[in-house]
Amino acid sequence: GLLLASLGRSRRGGPAHGIGEHDRVGHVREGLGALQKYADGSGIPLAHVSDPVVFADAVCGPAPARPAKRGKEEPPKRIALVAARGALFAENGLAFSEADQRVLWREVIALLTQRGYDYRLLTTGHVGDEAFLDAFIRAEGIPLGKAAVAVNTPEELVGELRSADGVIAFRLHAAAASYAYAVPAVGLSWDTTIPHFYESIGYPHRALAPARWRAAEVVAALDAAMEDGVAKDETAIKSVYDALVAGLASALDRTPDQTPEPYASAQLRERMAAQPATTPGQYRDKARAKLRRAYEALNAATGRAAAPPPAAPARVSLWTRATRKAKRLLRRGR
Repeated sequence: GLLLASLGRSRRGGPAHGIGEHDRVGHVREGLGALQKYADGSGIPLAHVSDPVVFADAVCGPAPARPAKRGKEEPPKRIALVAARGALFAENGLAFSEADQRVLWREVIALLTQRGYDYRLLTTGHVGDEAFLDAFIRAEGIPLGKAAVAVNTPEELVGELRSADGVIAFRLHAAAASYAYAVPAVGLSWDTTIPHFYESIGYPHRALAPARWRAAEVVAALDAAMEDGVAKDETAIKSVYDALVAGLASALDRTPDQTPEPYASAQLRERMAAQPATTPGQYRDKARAKLRRAYEALNAATGRAAAPPPAAPARVSLWTRATRKAKRLLRRGR
């Protein structure tokens, strides 16, 4: 087998995915040291690689050109504020409540407004994040036009982030997608994934530990990030692809002579498949699936037993369908 990644940690502090006896190679975006103890003596090579979301600009398309300036007036900078569900922090052992998050965002918005910045609150699509944000904007009287509560597709999330001048985010994928579009972002680190990501792209100081979650410090860090900008490291970005090529070659017992040379960065981006636009039908399916998860969580929280799902109809194999059709055609031909 090919162990591609340990994408997080379990609540016991170990890797979210263990190493099996048939695994041959491991690629991780964080927690390399923790995974190493599972691999010691196994001969399995491990690599610390980038999060694949750093290719968002190649997969989802470049950011549209900014509208031309009208006269000499500069439009205000717009800051994307990415919220998270209230229970997330306690679940990860942090003494930071839902009320604390409300205070943080309220004070951040006040400071941004003082600086003459615009802002937009959003989520990355987790239904718990959406529930928190919906309650927050209603309690604070924030105009609905200042928020994107429900995010159901990659296009919606990417569209919000790439049109921003800066990002403050609790969610890793918001930080990674912002980096893909060279939008300066500050990450609020509630587990190890965010600091590991910022270390991998050369901006460890842009990941703020919980002790630094004060509005003045967060906004100052964002101002510094926007002043410095983003210099993208293509070697770091491509590390997930290069390690995958090497890992597959190792898993397949290929010699160096049998292993193709990895694509150069420009060639890789050119050959990368574009994300197809979400169709109306797919959008409805995504929304229904999200609602179903929300209903299941609510039922579990209230102790309400869910009805067993209806039995799926028996599947007829392709061979059986083809045989039946052939028999029908033969009968018609008689």
